[in-house]
Amino acid sequence: MSNKLENLIAVELRLRCHIKTVCKLNGFDINKMLIENEISLQLLKVHLKEATSIDENELLILKRISILIRLLKRLIMDVLLVYHEIKKTSTSNLQRLNPSTNGSKSEPKKFRNDQIEVLDEWYSYNHDHPYLKPSSIEDLHKRTGLSETQVRNWVSHKRRKEKSKIISVNLKPFLM
Repeated sequence: MSNKLENLIAVELRLRCHIKTVCKLNGFDINKMLIENEISLQLLKVHLKEATSIDENELLILKRISILIRLLKRLIMDVLLVYHEIKKTSTSNLQRLNPSTNGSKSEPKKFRNDQIEVLDEWYSYNHDHPYLKPSSIEDLHKRTGLSETQVRNWVSHKRRKEKSKIISVNLKPFLM
């Protein structure tokens, strides 16, 4: 077996190993893999330029190497796209869950005074039965600019606060 043929077989085997590594997705350096893939491509080009004659075995291996280089490049690009999408999705989910950039818990966002006034006004008017109807939720959502969930939570917390302020008639004698 000639030295050139041995080199080509070594390049083919290295490319096959890289493809297996990429397919397993178990901790490989994408940049290093891209560089090695480019080196394999350059070796292929050099071999083709220097070859005065190519025997049948070399030609078969060169075709396989060419296919493997394209396949590996495509796989790496796909992995990069997936990693990019995962990173983008993870980052947006993390920001949605925790808007602070330093990873510590952020302070709760306080509603503006004009929003609280609208909510308080609704609560005072509906004090006897402070439970939201779908139409009330929609109205408060539009008037305050808060989400429907924020409106529901505010009313729920307000009810809880008001309820805790009222002392049961049966308990009052014991507290005096």
